[in-house]
This record gives sequence, structure tokens and C-alpha cells, in this order.
Amino acid sequence: MLRIGVDDTDSVSGMCTTYVAAVAERRLLALGCEKHELSRLIR
Repeated sequence: MLRIGVDDTDSVSGMCTTYVAAVAERRLLALGCEKHELSRLIR
């Protein structure tokens, strides 16, 4: 199992941390990675 944490990716051109995490998840799933639990947003 692999857990990935994403922190502090906000920038002046957008791309908030929540968005970056969602895009990364979508791309990993498209590559064939399996998701075994719900995604979590922890602030």
C-alpha cells in the first residue's frame, strides 16, 4: 500500500492543493493503480 500526501501547492496561477491531489489521483487511476479506501482531505 502506498499513501501519498500533498501539501502547500497553492500558487498565484491557481492549482490549489485539493485540485492538485484530485488530478494526481485521477492520473494514477488512469495508469491502472487501484484505490482501496476513500480519499481524505485533512486540513
